[in-house]
Amino acid sequence: MITVTQKPPRVALCGNNMVFKFETTNSPSTDGLELVVEPRWDDTEEQIGVERLLFDALSKCDTEIGEYFNSGLNGMKQFAFPEQGNVAWQVRDGIIRPYKLGLKEYTMSGLGPIYTLSWFDGYYVMRGEIPDWKKAAFYAVYTSFWQWVGSVHPFLTFSPTRKTMRPDQMEKLYLLIYAAPGGDEKLNLKIDLEFWDGSSTSYITTQETDALTQYQMVEFSVGYSVLGISGWIDTNQPGKELKSYAVTAVKTGDVAYSETRYFDFTRDPELYKRQFIFRNSLGVYDTFLATGAGDTVSEYNYIVVDRARIATAGSAAKQQISLTGKDVHTCRSGFMQKPEAEWMAEFFLSQERYVVENSVCIPIVLHDAKVLRRRDDEQVYFVEFEYEHALTQIIEAEQ
Repeated sequence: MITVTQKPPRVALCGNNMVFKFETTNSPSTDGLELVVEPRWDDTEEQIGVERLLFDALSKCDTEIGEYFNSGLNGMKQFAFPEQGNVAWQVRDGIIRPYKLGLKEYTMSGLGPIYTLSWFDGYYVMRGEIPDWKKAAFYAVYTSFWQWVGSVHPFLTFSPTRKTMRPDQMEKLYLLIYAAPGGDEKLNLKIDLEFWDGSSTSYITTQETDALTQYQMVEFSVGYSVLGISGWIDTNQPGKELKSYAVTAVKTGDVAYSETRYFDFTRDPELYKRQFIFRNSLGVYDTFLATGAGDTVSEYNYIVVDRARIATAGSAAKQQISLTGKDVHTCRSGFMQKPEAEWMAEFFLSQERYVVENSVCIPIVLHDAKVLRRRDDEQVYFVEFEYEHALTQIIEAEQ
């Protein structure tokens, strides 16, 4: 008989350690245990993991199962930067996957193992992990990713909840539907507007999601343009100047379903604006806008070879061969507050980054260098880094 003493979280990140502990009535000297990992709740699917487990004299055992889930979680790619009108909100596949975890007891015979009892339970796994830069603060408050999702109802980003946004900027926010919806529930976004004259108002977007299903992921496109804020103000609050706006996913009846993200609105021109998109530690995409000055340096590497001939004006003894050429971009972020400077670790640790140029996302690689997080007397920070175009893949923006 199997008794499970520590289960993984119902929804977990595959990059985090997931310890699975249990006890058995089997004897270590004659019997055995087998761990089985099956994808997609379907016993006919090929198993992604089968492992014979060793248990001690007290018939106790534990195993780390996170390594089984690192394959098959590919995520998604879809970009529209800068925003070209409205983009449908949608459920995204590939971010979260269902799996079965199984334990089987068996005894050995001349024909092989004879299984006597099985234990199976269902779990969901997402690509990602709690990163080192966030880990201490995160686990000081929450015991698991699942507790964070269930108590905070967050969008899947560790970026500061308040950021500055310009009219041509947009972000994608990803929301995990963690609870079983009641009936035909759908989601809208509630937009809270604050104006410079001190007044405020709010409205609910007419666009809504399809009916919700538990453990699915909804992607929202948010920004001044994509949310139609300008047109709504012209119609309902003509003549007022926007100071900030906030977005919250809500169910029918204006019931909050998510945390609230705040955006300070500015039309200030930025001569050196560069926008980046990158996969964050939770497996979805964040954006980062750099507003500081930048430089581009062209580097060329040559080889000079000697030729076996006498040098003349028309036939030189040395020949120059150009090997490589590249443009190295130095980017300065512009000033930011401490929470955003800390969150920049997500950008530097990401393994997938793009810079947006002429509505096209171009993959980039960063140079191996120290990142300076500088600050002035008012505790304002900025960072500086170098990158170059990877030029292996270009993702065209949707029109």
